[in-house]
Amino acid sequence: MIKLNNRGSFVNKKLASVTGVVLGLSFKKRLKLGLSYNQVTSRIYKDFLVNNPADTFLFTLELIYVSGYIEYVYFYKKHWEISIPIQFGSGFSNYVYKTKTKTYHTNKHWGFIYEAVTDVVYKPVVWIGVGFGFGYRLLLFKELDIMKQFSSPIYSFGIKLYLSPVCNTMFGKRK
Repeated sequence: MIKLNNRGSFVNKKLASVTGVVLGLSFKKRLKLGLSYNQVTSRIYKDFLVNNPADTFLFTLELIYVSGYIEYVYFYKKHWEISIPIQFGSGFSNYVYKTKTKTYHTNKHWGFIYEAVTDVVYKPVVWIGVGFGFGYRLLLFKELDIMKQFSSPIYSFGIKLYLSPVCNTMFGKRK
């Protein structure tokens, strides 16, 4: 299983995008296990005062994390699939400032990330689905400011391609 996703979220009460990739295995169309890499891809800015007001810089906030991935499909019919994907992992957040010649990073803050979502997919044909999901991302960081900025509802809309039926159609079903 290879799953590419882009989820909407909120950071500092503003819309933000989280991009991820999941690599794993699928068991009997009901259980999926894997590892995921995720990153906030929206530019989220914050002004930092370095020494005096003339030394104020615009920094970009980063969040990058790796997590274990488990998805259980608890409702499965010909055209419908409802599942609960859960991710639990670890990552870091920091601020980045780039000049023409150098990139500056603030100290990285490490912590744990937990995401639980409900996904609903409608499959008009066996190899493609259209779906949406909603859930919550919770961060457990020592730095409370970071936890508040990234802990928020998440949502997704998308198209899902089921590779097994495509391969079965192209190459014939294995027995």
